[in-house]
Amino acid sequence: MIPRVLRRLIFRFRGSRSDIDARNSDRPCLPTGQFAVKEDVNHTEARAASQAKELPTQTVLSPEQKEALRVTRGPDPLVFITGRAGTGKSTIIQRLRLLPNFAVCAPTGIAALNCRGATLHSTFKIPPRFHDPAHPNPKTIPGLDKLRGLVIDEISMVRADVLDYVSATLQYNRNNSAPFGGVKLIVVGDCRQLPPVVTDETKEAMDARYKSGWWFDALCLRNLPFRVVQLTQIHRQTDSNLIDVLDRIR
Repeated sequence: MIPRVLRRLIFRFRGSRSDIDARNSDRPCLPTGQFAVKEDVNHTEARAASQAKELPTQTVLSPEQKEALRVTRGPDPLVFITGRAGTGKSTIIQRLRLLPNFAVCAPTGIAALNCRGATLHSTFKIPPRFHDPAHPNPKTIPGLDKLRGLVIDEISMVRADVLDYVSATLQYNRNNSAPFGGVKLIVVGDCRQLPPVVTDETKEAMDARYKSGWWFDALCLRNLPFRVVQLTQIHRQTDSNLIDVLDRIR
C-alpha cells in the first residue's frame, strides 16, 4: 500500500507534468531535453540578473582598486588579481568587461553568470576531458583574432591542462606562438578557496605532465612574467567580528 504522502507527491507530479505537456504542445518539436535545458538556462539568467539589481553596486573605486586597474592596463602579459571575499574583485571585472575586445570567462556556469561572462569551455570549445599539452588539437573559433584581453574569474578552479588548452587555442587562431597568442591575460580569484577538480580518471595523466593541477603550474606560464595585485580592503562587510570569522574559515 502506497503511503499517503507518497500518493500526494505522485498526484502532484502527474498534474504538473500534464500542465507542462499542455503548455508545450504547440511548441516546435525539439530533441529530448533540449527545451527543458533552455528553459532552465533562461530562468537562471533572469534570476541572476534580478539578484544583481538588488545588490548594492560600488560606484567609487578604492585606491587599491584603481591601482589594480592601472596595472591591468600596463605592459605585463599576465596579471593576477587576488584577495579575500568582498575585496572588490568583481567590481574590477565589471570595469574590465567594458574595454573593447575584452572577453570575460569563468570555469563554471554559475561563476560565468555571476561575472556576466561565458564559460571557458563554451568560449574555447573545450571538450570535457584531460587535455594533453603535447597534442592540444585546438579548434577554429571566429573572433579570437580580434581579442585584446582575456579575463578569467575564479581562476583557482581552472585546471592546468585547461589553461594550456586555452593558450593553444589562442595561438592557433591568432597565428601567434606567444603564450595565449599574445593576448593579455588577467586572472582573478583566491587560491585559498575552491581548488581545481582532478578526478580519478585524470589524476594519473595530470601527475605525469604537471607538478599539480593548479592553474599556476600550466606549462604555458613557465616563462611568462606576471604581476600580482593583492586587494585587502573589504567592501562587502563592515562587522569586524564577521570579517575575522570569515578570515579564519578561509
